[in-house]
Amino acid sequence: APPGGGGGGDEAAFDYRDVDVAFDAFTGVGGRGTLGPSQLNRHVPEAPHVPRDVGEVAGTVPLILLKLPRTGSSWLTELLNAIPTVYMSKEIMQGSDEDATPTEVIDHLTTALMRPTDKLARRGAWLPTSRFYTDYIQPMKWLRRMDVLGFTLNPLHSPEAHYSKLIRSVPGAKVVVFTRTNTVKLALSGLRGRMLHEKCGVSNMRAGMSCSIPPQLEWGEEAFVRDINSWEERSQRFFELAYSLGVEVFEVTYEDLQRDPQGTLHRLLAYLGKPSLLSADPGSSASASSGSSSSSPPSSSASAPSLRRGGDGWVKRTSDDLRNTLEDFDKLDALLQARGPPALCVRRQLKAVEPVSFPPCRVKLRPLGG
Repeated sequence: APPGGGGGGDEAAFDYRDVDVAFDAFTGVGGRGTLGPSQLNRHVPEAPHVPRDVGEVAGTVPLILLKLPRTGSSWLTELLNAIPTVYMSKEIMQGSDEDATPTEVIDHLTTALMRPTDKLARRGAWLPTSRFYTDYIQPMKWLRRMDVLGFTLNPLHSPEAHYSKLIRSVPGAKVVVFTRTNTVKLALSGLRGRMLHEKCGVSNMRAGMSCSIPPQLEWGEEAFVRDINSWEERSQRFFELAYSLGVEVFEVTYEDLQRDPQGTLHRLLAYLGKPSLLSADPGSSASASSGSSSSSPPSSSASAPSLRRGGDGWVKRTSDDLRNTLEDFDKLDALLQARGPPALCVRRQLKAVEPVSFPPCRVKLRPLGG
């Protein structure tokens, strides 16, 4: 039987050295076709050696990772998906899915906690360019039972969905809240993301991209105040929703991940009851690569070197010292200083040059002239 079990079936009928051929046999859809939400909910593997309901297999932890955009969750998702027995569907619901009904949303999310599942209403889900293909199929995770299975989600895309009902319906489901506590840098990331999308058609820089935006920019005082207030309001709604679920949540911050990626990931896996999935053996770094397509499934632990940001994944291009990024840094600093004590929290965030976890500012800056 293949490593990780599932048992039974005629394994000789599958050529594990050819991911595309194996996946054709595994799915029966041949990498073609357009799939809507209802079809995606029925894409459970039919091959006899693949667990039909992964979430029902003893030891598999269903994981809901709640986050806002621009918080660095892509990095955390990459670290988790680098572990061969972890699959997290990245941003399983997006802004374009907001027309889905709350019932459709919960139906899809419930499926994703039990079976490896792609995005809601994902088109061309089996193409090699899809995240499901690159994070689950190409590294041959379908040969294994998952230790952790779940998704990342911005709950504000569907605030009316009954997330507490979802959690109660899946035994053992864990909830992690991932945040970026520096609202100034969060808002700046949002601004750069919009600029990058307008110029390059993507929202994040990836290693090897030829298209880019200037490393320095002028924010503008009016836009700065508007963006800070918008992200403060969005963060408050996010926290209110995340902490109203009636369950224990485990909080991880982007700043924690920056300061100590190894320790932060270890604490997260310990919370999930899977601390052994993170290996400290540097020699196993190659086996933790999610881009592997060898004929044998890799080892089930991720190594310390795989935690470095960059390589084949998302890359950080903004300096932690915003003086190096904002041409009008001094003007913005003077603006906040003139606002007095109410703006002190935001000013500290603007001037931070190292990863520091901040408490929520809970402030609304007065508009210019207000």
